[in-house]
Amino acid sequence: MNNPLGQSQAPYSSVSLGPVSVVDEGPGALLGRIIDGDPLEVRTLVHRRMAERFLVWDEEPVCLRAFALCAHKAVQMRRRRLDRDWILGWVDRAIDQLALRGESMAGGGQPSAFEIFGLPLDFAPEAVARACLALNRMDELERRCFRLILIENRNLDEVARELGKDGGTVGRASRRALDRFYGCLVTPKAKSHDL
Repeated sequence: MNNPLGQSQAPYSSVSLGPVSVVDEGPGALLGRIIDGDPLEVRTLVHRRMAERFLVWDEEPVCLRAFALCAHKAVQMRRRRLDRDWILGWVDRAIDQLALRGESMAGGGQPSAFEIFGLPLDFAPEAVARACLALNRMDELERRCFRLILIENRNLDEVARELGKDGGTVGRASRRALDRFYGCLVTPKAKSHDL
């Protein structure tokens, strides 16, 4: 598969968890070690997989969920080395849980991407999350067209050539995705002076 980000996909084949036994330290301590400096490159893998799957979602909670899954499962399974496919499996699980099923993640006190995007445009963060979830549940062609044309600001003819589709098909797919996305945003959040 062509890497949509144009980056190398082979930074390592496996990562050693070091001399400390994961069984002795538990998932909390391991979580601290794998978040600090991101030796598993979870953030890069989440970004790549979201782009490869043409998904639109706040990546930070997905990264945090993937870190937690890796730490918990490494201790549970008593793994000393984590290979790329194993890590990618938990990254994909985190993406599926949050970006496709919309499971919630307790906030960490920082604004989410949904707040950063939605509030200045007078959309409730929940509506932005619903819109992204609806988009992520569409067919790949619609997601791909939405991302390439509306997010990456690519030309319709260029996208049609790249996908091997005619311009009408690409235009209709991107319009369906835009309609679905915008349809979830049409109810702006209540303004404080309206309350």
